[in-house]
Amino acid sequence: MNNKEFYQATFSQVYSHKTVRWEDFERMKKRKNLHRLFAVAAAAALMAALTGLAVAQDWFGLRELVLPQQNQVNVVEDGIATDETTLVDVISLSGYLDTPESKALAEWNAFTESYDADGSIIASIGNQPTGFEETYGLYLVYTQEMADKLEEILAKYNLRLHTELQVIPPELWTDAVGAAFLAENHTVYSGYIYEDGTFQYDGAAQIPGYGKIDYQFRRAVRGSFNDVILNVQDLAEFQEWKYLTACGVTVNLALSDGKALILVDLGDSFVTVNVLAGTETSPEDVFSSGSITGADLEALADSINFTALAEIRTPDVEQLAQAEERLINGLGGDEESDPLWAYTGIEQAAAEVFVQELADLLAGGERLAVAERFAYPCNVKTDSGMYTVESPESLLEYYDEAIGPYVYELLDELQNGELFAYDGLVGVGNGAAWFGLVEDGEIRLFTLQAADWNGVRPVEEITAG
Repeated sequence: MNNKEFYQATFSQVYSHKTVRWEDFERMKKRKNLHRLFAVAAAAALMAALTGLAVAQDWFGLRELVLPQQNQVNVVEDGIATDETTLVDVISLSGYLDTPESKALAEWNAFTESYDADGSIIASIGNQPTGFEETYGLYLVYTQEMADKLEEILAKYNLRLHTELQVIPPELWTDAVGAAFLAENHTVYSGYIYEDGTFQYDGAAQIPGYGKIDYQFRRAVRGSFNDVILNVQDLAEFQEWKYLTACGVTVNLALSDGKALILVDLGDSFVTVNVLAGTETSPEDVFSSGSITGADLEALADSINFTALAEIRTPDVEQLAQAEERLINGLGGDEESDPLWAYTGIEQAAAEVFVQELADLLAGGERLAVAERFAYPCNVKTDSGMYTVESPESLLEYYDEAIGPYVYELLDELQNGELFAYDGLVGVGNGAAWFGLVEDGEIRLFTLQAADWNGVRPVEEITAG
């Protein structure tokens, strides 16, 4: 894997799968994706009570996004998915259900929920090539039967498949979308854009009088098939109202005790903003500053210029790829403009993405994916002693003792700690994590440890050079 591939792998990408990672540490019961699915924890929603905000009968709202069939997910306890399952409502992120895009998604979702129910087909394939990568590489298709069903749905609703996906570093979002659509109080993290202008990213905003709140943003362009859905738990718990934003666009705001959403149909596209906080959110939550009010949610909507997104400008994927390559390789970097790059060889942007992705993996309970980030061999320290491990698989034997109990502590450091350089390595916060470039040019994690020093450390002192 070269530097570019590794950098791309550190982004929280959604390739071909039918459940979006915007869930409260949840997973679909059947993990069929041939690609590794990165999860980010999503807390949610808002307002203990709303008065006079009943859903009217004559305007589109959340109820017009819910797919006909519920999906089965694993019940989550203390941030960890259990073997117990439950049925949840899921919504389309492609538009309201009267659109071809959402009708197609409803049919595909119903098919994939019942297909290969025991997972035996995907298990027999493993990580081997399926032969469907060239045409369906951005979707979850691993048999001829699935390919035939998808083609049938595409023909029925006159939709096209996505053909290209480009990872977008934070510095390139305005170039990628073709317009500046966020106020200065926003910070954009990882994301990607398709050839037709459909895009998704993770972000955060500073709301006056409240503080920082994380969110996830997706614009789905009409005419393409998108297989991404969002778990909203129980539709009956939501209340909704319309709100005229500062840019003059009316949006729908949907609130429950588990999720907060901003929804807007822009004609040629549909935008969903998934807000990671709510009325019962703890002040210690790593994705927000605690519970928010309806006014806070409206303030967030006001800070987004939806009119700038109404015009669909097809991205120059090749030009964006070249710009990303220059960022990754640090071309033009110098000590004054990027001190981190000068002392570690890692661009500030790349380091931020690596940390964000590590946080996503920890929050989502992706134990093996976390283990695969380390440089080996390494030492694992637990309350019972120190152990040397040679591979991700051997690290997993101690994961629940060395890392598991400290996930929230580590997330706080990764989300809120500053990056700094020392002895050729990048440190985070108070030294909870250390990472750097290894000989083949990849970024590897050397240290991940809690305040009491339990965690993973190098076998011996490591410096990058």
